[in-house]
Amino acid sequence: MAVQALPSSPRTSPPAWFGGEGRPRRIAPLPDWRLSRVVAYVEANLAEPISLADLAVVAGMSRMYFASQFRAATGLKPHDYVLRKRIERAQHLLSGTSEALVEVALAVGFQTQAHFTTVFKKLVGATPRRWRRQPRPLREERPPTVPVKTMPEPAFA
Repeated sequence: MAVQALPSSPRTSPPAWFGGEGRPRRIAPLPDWRLSRVVAYVEANLAEPISLADLAVVAGMSRMYFASQFRAATGLKPHDYVLRKRIERAQHLLSGTSEALVEVALAVGFQTQAHFTTVFKKLVGATPRRWRRQPRPLREERPPTVPVKTMPEPAFA
């Protein structure tokens, strides 16, 4: 039995969906109106579990397409953005109240104080307890650990 050669493909370059010339195609950023809806949803639901599927539904897109466009628009993965917003809200609560750390953790959507402390320390550079005890000017001078592209303010109609 003789083996026949497969016909050669007329296409000599990568497919168009790959961006041609061996480079992946650039992902378009999430449109501002969709981004505003997602930002507003996150802000309104920080105390609740927020999944990638939830955010994609708010944006009216598939999960993977939403995630890639969100990252192109913000420089962050959706999950990282949600964590950052939870920590920002926690900082506000820590500086403005004397609530127990576990109560702050639950109020911003963490299931345990341990996970809250781990994420807080990773993003802020200090534990919540230590951060709360720092003099106010030291808290405000520390730059964010991860640069975030400018995001539009949510437009409420």
